[in-house]
Amino acid sequence: MGKANLTVNRLLERKDIFADFINGTLFCGEQVLKGDDLTLLSGHSGIIAEQVPGKKADRRSAQSEAKQDIKNQTHVSVGRLSAFERYGDIRMEAGFSTYSVIFAHETQLHVHYAMPVRSMVYEAMEYVRQVQELEKQHLAKGEKLRSDEFLSGLTKDDRLKPVVSVVLYLGDDWDGCKSLYEMLEIDESDEKTGQILPYLPRNQLKLVSVNDIKHPEFFRTSLQHIFSMLKYRQAKDELYGYRGTAPHWSGWITWKSWQLLSCSVSRNEWRSCSGQKQKERK
Repeated sequence: MGKANLTVNRLLERKDIFADFINGTLFCGEQVLKGDDLTLLSGHSGIIAEQVPGKKADRRSAQSEAKQDIKNQTHVSVGRLSAFERYGDIRMEAGFSTYSVIFAHETQLHVHYAMPVRSMVYEAMEYVRQVQELEKQHLAKGEKLRSDEFLSGLTKDDRLKPVVSVVLYLGDDWDGCKSLYEMLEIDESDEKTGQILPYLPRNQLKLVSVNDIKHPEFFRTSLQHIFSMLKYRQAKDELYGYRGTAPHWSGWITWKSWQLLSCSVSRNEWRSCSGQKQKERK
């Protein structure tokens, strides 16, 4: 995990900051979530699946696929079992009056052109984890499931917790697809496409690009100032202007906030701001 990713995760591990992040990005600043409503979940998730029997894998191929690391995720195959694991994201469970919702966060420093698929897979992994957990609970209680329930391990009344994933992008302008539909190779001018469109998945990516945040006032913690300054990191005059007018500069800049800013704003830019401020004081 890169320095910036680690820094963001450490900052968002604070429940009040995570609640502010979700409220500002999804709910236009409305205080839907509070830090006290959240429970930090493990950043490690994964599923184990049994491979199809009767199909022998080539030894050389099996060795090459035994362990494959692709940015915070690992695929491991042992015998007939295959495990897919993921590390590094922040997941919080929010308890509402009668149900819970799992909010997941991921940080991207560079454009990932398969991000809609990747996000969809991660959400599916969480749902699979919940299904497996419910199955374990039934087994632990010694409950006898009917034949149709035994097939899935769930009862008719079992329900899953909704999963909402948000991707925070700290890089330059995002030029990748923002939905699975955009990634599909289709010809909308074809007369037959119109008949297929209603059945094609959209899977809209919930992407938050720092450069596109138009209402930083939706955030009520240090995120308001962090996102504002990151937005101006390529424009020194505006960066300095914001720094000079930001209220309570020394009050909101915690160590973790400073670490995040230092990962995205170069030392020269900070020195430029500081030097300009000293000149004006003279």
